[in-house]
Formats: sequence, C-alpha cells, structure tokens
Amino acid sequence: MKKKIVRLFSALLLFSFAFELLKAQDYDFSQSSEILGKDNPQRSAYDVLFYDLNLRILPTERKIRGSNLIRYRLLAQVDSLQIDLSPLLEIDSILNQKGEKIAFTRYQTAVKIPLSHTTIGQQSWVQVFYQGSPLVAQNPPWQGGFSWEKDANGNDWIGVSCQGIGAQTWFPCKEVLTDKPDSVRLTFEVPTPLFCVANGNLQAQTELSDGFTRYQWATSYPINTYNITLNVGNYAHFSDYFKNQSGEKLDLDYYVLAYQEKIAKPHFKQVKEMLAIYEKLLGAYPFPKDGFALVETPYLGMEHQSAIAYGNGYQNNRYDFDYIIIHESGHEYFGNSLTATDIGEMWIHEAFTTYLEALFVEEKSGYAQALRYLAGQRVFIKNDAPIVAPLGLRYFSIASTDMYYKGSWFLHTLRHVVDDTPLWKQTLRDFYQTYKHRQVSTAEVIDFFVQKLEKKIAEKQKRANVKAIFEQYLYYAKPPIFQYCIEKVAQKADSISYRLHYRWQTDVPNFEMPLPVLMADQKPLFLDSVTNLWQHYDFSYDLKQATSLAKRNGQPDFFPEIAFFEDKFYILTQMTPLQGAEGEKEAKAVSEKSRDLPAIVPELDFSPKTDTTMSTTIRGKVTFQDLEGGFWGIISHEGKSYKPDQMPAELQKQGLEVEVEAEEIKGFSIFMWGTNIRIISYKIR
Repeated sequence: MKKKIVRLFSALLLFSFAFELLKAQDYDFSQSSEILGKDNPQRSAYDVLFYDLNLRILPTERKIRGSNLIRYRLLAQVDSLQIDLSPLLEIDSILNQKGEKIAFTRYQTAVKIPLSHTTIGQQSWVQVFYQGSPLVAQNPPWQGGFSWEKDANGNDWIGVSCQGIGAQTWFPCKEVLTDKPDSVRLTFEVPTPLFCVANGNLQAQTELSDGFTRYQWATSYPINTYNITLNVGNYAHFSDYFKNQSGEKLDLDYYVLAYQEKIAKPHFKQVKEMLAIYEKLLGAYPFPKDGFALVETPYLGMEHQSAIAYGNGYQNNRYDFDYIIIHESGHEYFGNSLTATDIGEMWIHEAFTTYLEALFVEEKSGYAQALRYLAGQRVFIKNDAPIVAPLGLRYFSIASTDMYYKGSWFLHTLRHVVDDTPLWKQTLRDFYQTYKHRQVSTAEVIDFFVQKLEKKIAEKQKRANVKAIFEQYLYYAKPPIFQYCIEKVAQKADSISYRLHYRWQTDVPNFEMPLPVLMADQKPLFLDSVTNLWQHYDFSYDLKQATSLAKRNGQPDFFPEIAFFEDKFYILTQMTPLQGAEGEKEAKAVSEKSRDLPAIVPELDFSPKTDTTMSTTIRGKVTFQDLEGGFWGIISHEGKSYKPDQMPAELQKQGLEVEVEAEEIKGFSIFMWGTNIRIISYKIR
C-alpha cells in the first residue's frame, strides 16, 4: 500500500563542499577527493544489492545513532572491501554475516573491511554500527549535509541534502554512481509527534514507549546514494493520483508543514500537467511502484527519488509554473533513472533537465514562449569552465553554473543544427529510453547522438561533425568562435562585389557545424558547412541598393556586415570580425598563426572558501526577479541587491518596505543575482 498507510496507523495508534571534513589537521583535500572519487579493486570487487539503514535522529543533540546493513555480491577475489563514511562519524563495530565482530581500518573517508569465507558470485553482508554528529549543511543543497531547522511554530524541521559531497556524510555506503543498490529499506526513529518522510513507500509506523516513533520506508527500484533522504517535521499529508497514457494510476503524495496545507493543495495541482508533458516527451514516469511525492524542506530543493525536496515558497514564475517542481521532478528522468557514471559528468543530469524546463514551456505555451524562457537562461552562461569536470574526483562544489545553462543552450544549439523538431524530440526520447534505469558516460552520450544525428544532418545537404561539436562545448570553457572578415573585391558601374572569409576558431580540430547569418540587406545566408579552415563566399550588391543602405545607416560609404540570424535559428557561439582585414591574404595570415591546441581540461579550484560572514542589517524594498524561474529578492536603499535563500511568505509582496537582519552566504549558488543571504529576523516597515 502506498503512503496512505500513514492515516491508517495514525488512527490505530493515536511520527560546500564539506569543509568541516577538513577539521583534522592531516586531512588533504586532493587525496580525499581521490579516495572518494576513484574506483579501486576494493570497490569494484563487489556489487551492492541492498541497504538496510536504521537510525535514531536526536534533534536536541544534532546527532544520529544506528546501523546500516550492506548486502552485496562478490565479483572478484580481494583481501578487503572498501566502504565510505565521514570521519566525523564514529564506528562502534562491524559485524559479518555470521554476526561476528570483524576488524577494520580507517583512513579519512575510506573504511577497509577484511574479506574471508566469501567466494566470487556469493552474496554476503556486513552491518556497520555507528554514531555521531553528521556534517551540518552550510548552504544547502549546494553545500550539503544535515539541516537542523525550526518551522514557524518552533517545531523541529530536519532534512538532508548531499548531492555533491555524498551520502557518506551520514551513512556508510559505497560512494560511487556506478553502483546503485537494487533497493533500500529506511527505518528512522524520531521524537513523537514529529513525522518522518523518506523514499519509496511507508511500510510501518510504530509508536515506541520512550517518546519516539519509528517509520519504515522502502523503495522498489535502484537508487543513487545521494538520492536517499529523510525529512522530519510537523507534516500534514494529502494525496491524489495521476492517470497515465496507459490508464494506470500513479499515486501522488504531498507532505507539507501543517500550516502550509491550505496554500499547498491548489499550488501542487500543476504536478499532473507536468507529469503528462514529461510522459509525452520522454515516456512514463520511471518509478511507478514507489509513486511520486513532494516533501517541503528547509532548503530550496533536491531531486530525491520519489520524495522530491521542495522549498520554493509556493510561488509560480511568469510562465505560470513553479520552477523547483518542474526542475527537480525532471531529474526523476535525467539523474535518478538515467544516471551519469561519474560526479564530474553531472552535466548529464543538469543540462538535460534544465533544457527539459524549456521543452515543458514549449509544450505548455508554444515555441515562442520557450525561446523567451531560454533567453532568460542565457544571461547566466559564464563560459568560465568546461561543462565536464575532472573525472575520478569527488569534488564538493560546483565551480560553474554552465553545466545547467550552457548545457541547456548547447542542446538547443544541437537541435537547430539538426533543424528537424520531430527528429530532435524523438532522439531525446530514444536517448532516455535507451539508458533509463542505467548509467551512461559522456562518451556514450556523444556516441549515441553521433549515430542518431550525423547522417540525418547530411541528408539535409548540411555537414556537421557531431562528435567535435560535443567536445568543444563540453570540454572547453569557450564556445566555438565564428571568425570572419569581408573584402571588397570590385566595383562596377551598377554593382559592388564582396568576398566573405570565414571559419570556426575552436580548440577541437576538424570542427564542422553549419551556421546561418543575416546580411546587411536583412536576407539570411545559410552557411551549410563551416570548418576550422578558411572558406569564402562571394556576393554582390546593386549599387543603388548599396547607396540606399548607406544613407539609411548614416554612413558615407556602404560596407556590408553580418549578424546572427537568431530569430529563426539559435546557435550558442561568439562572432569575431577581423577588423581591417582586406582579402584572403590577411585571412590566410591569420589562419597560419592559429594552431590546434591539445584537449586539456583545466583543473578546477578546490581551495576552501569562507561559508558565512557576520550578520548585517539591510533596509530596502522587496522585488520579484523574473530570472530562471523567478525569485524574490531585496534591493537596499543604497541600491545593492540581495537574494535570500528562503524569503518568508509574509515578505513576498512587490515593493514592500522591510528591515532584515541577515548573514551573507558565500560559495556557489545557481542564482547569480545579488548577494546570497540567509534572513535571521525581519520587520515590515
């Protein structure tokens, strides 16, 4: 039975990288990131089948205590196995399948367990008993960990987010994306009368004699460790269902703070439209046995499988949807079902999901609105780091937002290189369907799209090196640069002749991608094959037309110029005219100076940064910013912009005069507007 069992039991019974890990003097970041990020024989030797996590949550002490039983199948003969657990948590003991205590060694996050009496192919288990104070989230969900908060009525409100830093911050596990447990059972004991929500379905709720209530949840599908979650609070529960295209019912469950139930019910009605659109685009919801749930959290949001974290304050954007609901739920497809093989390939999760937002707008409101939405994303593109991060490292902060917005725009660029909307949408659907409930690497993504698209593009009398296009956008910070110059060739009595010299300037050799441009007479020029080599195109203007254009533009002499043809054809690139370049001789000279560079991915900055500063008083007006889904901010009387991580509902009114006591949050945020702050207290003036 789905989560409705909660009501039955209630009737019967009357529930930033983690820089704090650096506290140890000898904790070396680069080495620890390798320990967590790189595979080794002690990790690859076993396949995790099942986690049975049992924890007591102690809000007053901010501690957890319990065990995790890890069932596995041995794949290769080794002397020991490695599991991962934060050094902030103390291991009391580890038992083997015979119930015997076994010795273990710890080095930073790595826990080595000796292996004996297990043969290849055999199933076995170990159970780790542990306790301690888990990492406290400094800027969740980006700098994750436990969030120990209070709701507006002073009740404990607890959540966990660990996408970047990993689930090892709060339970022992195998911290790799390539090995999901086939299912998990999650048993949490929390102080009565608090309620606990986790992944999957609620199987049991038991009131204990010592003032705690035990909640047991379980999933039916493989799950990423960072998707495993718990949420504790004074929750109200209401439910609904969605009927898919096959006529099957999907359970919908919503867990919100009790005083938010009235506003949440109408707000969450948009979930059905979203599920219908996603099913049309990609196929049926991927976890039907576990159902779909939204859980209100003290942080913005996270794609916790079948228990999506929601904390966006029940606000829709100008496109009439809640950005967090649409984005985080999109991760059920890209991220939770289809999963990258390495944390450095998180673009596979984020780029496809961010582009899925635009496709949602397109299905809901038309292509013109989708282009406006994409234009809102484009302002966040920074071109400051490669979209694909270094592999084999567990990096704990996202160095750039480009995996979201540049990734989305890269996909939109590829769509228009294909120039066939039905083919493009079918290709996206085929990609998801091919890799659903599986892991996929960047190399496999590239190979899939090359096989699906390159021949189709050629059939349209255009040429594109799809592999090179992927590599330039993913592995280098800068997009391809369209470099060109225009040469006046001759002037006759009735016409003027010109030659356009052009090429792509890229880091990747053999780059080839078509590009349409707009000439001075407002006529499109479709360059069906643009390469790294200098090419030319001859064209001419009627002398009367040239004179008329010069007069209209206030120029003494006419000279043609080109621009993007973006109203019809969106390509993420840069254009660089060679000023003063006259003729092919100059173009050739520029060409000879340029050499193909080796494909080197720059190292990301892993240096620790301060998380927060001392509190300050801000006086100003509340404003709604219609950027990336829309959000509430504050513009001070001095003209400085501030973006609260959570804007209280009472303050969500355009132009409201406020005085807030807040602390600045340093570190990464997907919002690039203003200074990130956390409101401590506020007054309405």
